[in-house]
Amino acid sequence: MNEIAEMAATPPDADSSRKKRRRPSGRTECGLGLLASLIGLLASRAGYLWIGFDIFAQFTVHFAIAAAAFLIGLLMPRARVFTALVLMLAGVVALGLWPHLASRDVRTLAAVPEGHREIKVASLNLWYANRNYDAVRAEILRLDADVVTLIEIHRDKRPMLDALKASYPYQATCFTIDYCNLAVLSKVPIVESDARVRWVGAPMIWAKLGPELGGLTVIGVHAIRFPHSRAQFR
Repeated sequence: MNEIAEMAATPPDADSSRKKRRRPSGRTECGLGLLASLIGLLASRAGYLWIGFDIFAQFTVHFAIAAAAFLIGLLMPRARVFTALVLMLAGVVALGLWPHLASRDVRTLAAVPEGHREIKVASLNLWYANRNYDAVRAEILRLDADVVTLIEIHRDKRPMLDALKASYPYQATCFTIDYCNLAVLSKVPIVESDARVRWVGAPMIWAKLGPELGGLTVIGVHAIRFPHSRAQFR
């Protein structure tokens, strides 16, 4: 009888209502995600205060995507965390695809004035661990630039310069300087060049071209990664 009385005293929907109350809403998770994303955005702009924060600057757009995703998720009536994660994944995929889509349509921003000539300059970081030399050489030839600056052209890649001499007979390098792995390739004569790799400012190489290009000076800069990037501010 007591058991029957207890069952009668307990509303039939009590257990289900407790389960509903225990189910996480996702507000806390989205709120924390939004807070972390905003902190990341602030850190990405704080490189002016301390150079160590400069590492976050590379992820500014990623933090913005995450902040927008968590904010939208926070405003959803249900499935907040799932919505935020889907939006974040879609944003990162779109960010990765954008350069490939944008590079398909090359637009000319301004026509070359009469009496002037167009100069095409290319800059490539070859990455020290890249061993696909044929692909690198093919890409340089495909670009067909008047002047090319090469960054991280380490000892194993230097024979490639000889193979490119038919297209770029004028070359400035700094291989006689320790830890200098920079080069400038040109289709017109180089009249003067120099390089710097000291830990004062970023590593760089410059080359002054001949009168064919009006004495133009081309500079190749190696924007080094954290924590070595602090040298760029010295």
